[in-house]
Amino acid sequence: MPPATKSWLVPFTAICYSLLLPASLAAAGFAFAEYDEGRSSFAYHNAPTEWWGMVGEVVGSVSVLCCIIAILFLFTRNKAMWTASLLSSLAALAGCPVWILAGLGQVSDAKQHGGDWAGSHVVSSMVFGVGIPAILGLMVMTGLICLLRQRPGSSAGLA
Repeated sequence: MPPATKSWLVPFTAICYSLLLPASLAAAGFAFAEYDEGRSSFAYHNAPTEWWGMVGEVVGSVSVLCCIIAILFLFTRNKAMWTASLLSSLAALAGCPVWILAGLGQVSDAKQHGGDWAGSHVVSSMVFGVGIPAILGLMVMTGLICLLRQRPGSSAGLA
């Protein structure tokens, strides 16, 4: 008797990556804006914001790529697409801790800068600099676990 197929895994993976795609696009767009704001001439030069934006541009773009490749894998069920989606998901997942560390640099800069708005700057740095990359990392990890369970040639998922 063949092993039971996990018919819920394919739709769950599709939902994970369908939610991750706009989140990655938004995070990459926000990182582009932060990088530009960190380099602007009208504000004081903010190296942690610039660094966070630079890392976020790369991680957000790789996550968008991993979503597109993973969704294509769900349609083609090709081993090469699975490998490409696995590698791009691993690259996005590996970049998230670096992005979080860059966000902690923003928090540190906010604490050192002080001023009237120091408290709100620290909170916003925690939410946007650390929280967004952490949530994106959890979403990538969920999709990666689903991909690992759907290895071509295995009985998981729909064949």
